[in-house]
Amino acid sequence: MRNNRLYTYTKILAFGLIVTALACFWLYTMIGNAWQELMLMRHSETTPGFIVDTWEDFDESDRGELLWYHGGTYTYRLPDGQQFTQTISGSGRLKTEFRGLSEPYPIDVEYLPNNPAVSRIKGDGPDTIPSWLRTEVGYKGIFPILLLGIGLYLLWKEVSELRHLRKSEKSKAYDSGAL
Repeated sequence: MRNNRLYTYTKILAFGLIVTALACFWLYTMIGNAWQELMLMRHSETTPGFIVDTWEDFDESDRGELLWYHGGTYTYRLPDGQQFTQTISGSGRLKTEFRGLSEPYPIDVEYLPNNPAVSRIKGDGPDTIPSWLRTEVGYKGIFPILLLGIGLYLLWKEVSELRHLRKSEKSKAYDSGAL
C-alpha cells in the first residue's frame, strides 16, 4: 500500500516539476521577446529594407477547415554598411501584395542601434505602451503564468503529501516499538 501511494505521489510530483519547468522556459522566452518589442518601440531606428522571399502553406484541421501559415525573409542594410537578413512567420493568409513575389519588395525596417540583429518590419508589432501590455504581457503571458501556478500547486501539494506520509510512517513505527 505504501509503495503504491509513494509511486503515485512521486509521479504527480514529477509531472508538477515538468509543468513548472516548461512554464518557466516559456516565460523566459516570452519575457525576452516582450523586452525586445518594448526596446524596438522605444529606441529603434529605421532603415530601408526589402522583402526578398515569401511562402504560404496550409494544413487541414480536424474539422476539415483550412489553416493557413505564411512567412518571409527580409534584408536591410545599416548606414555603416552592415547587412542583416531575418525570417518572419505567422498564421493566416499572406497579404495579397506579397503573394508570388518575384522581385524584392521595398519596406522600412526598425532595428536597435546597440543590437542591429533585433529588428522588425515597421508597423509590425505594438507601437504604444497599452498595446504592448495587452499583446506581449496580457495575451502571451496569461497562459504560461497559469501553467506555472498549476505546476507550483502540484509541487506544493505533493511535497506536503509526501511529508505527511513520512510522518505517519514514523508515527506507526514509533507506536509499534520499532524505534
